[in-house]
Amino acid sequence: MYLKAYPWVVRWFWLQVSAGRSIQEAASAVDVSLHTGRKWFADAGGVKPRCSQEGPRRRPRLSLGERVLIDVGVKMEKSIRKIAAELGRAPSTVMREIERNAFSYGRYRHRYRFGAPKVGGRDAKPRYNAAGAQSRAQQRARRSRPGKLALNERLHDEVQDRLMENYSPE
Repeated sequence: MYLKAYPWVVRWFWLQVSAGRSIQEAASAVDVSLHTGRKWFADAGGVKPRCSQEGPRRRPRLSLGERVLIDVGVKMEKSIRKIAAELGRAPSTVMREIERNAFSYGRYRHRYRFGAPKVGGRDAKPRYNAAGAQSRAQQRARRSRPGKLALNERLHDEVQDRLMENYSPE
């Protein structure tokens, strides 16, 4: 079905169909066979599907369990890449998490970055605490003001009425 083609090819096909082109014209415009174009059209029932690949892919926020693994990795002095590989996350995500939530004297593993030995001064080991990081993340994620429907009673009632009449929430 759609898994064999690049998502942007499928989206381009449906843009062609939406513009009023026939299936044959749309398929040739995106350089796929007529058979493939007909299959995409039939699989979707003739209606443009909502592509889950549209827009940037968002990963869920770090969970407490993932933060605990980061905490253990920091205490064992593992590299950022090793911690990230264990979590299945990007190294930049782990680095950002440590920089955001650790109390440190400098950057994480600064003395190991370029292979230079420590010459003096304070050690750059961060003090990362998973529970503290989780509570700070939850605090930052809180909404600073009430939602639009909570403030406007007339709008709230109108939305409720339309939802009860089976209107789409979109």
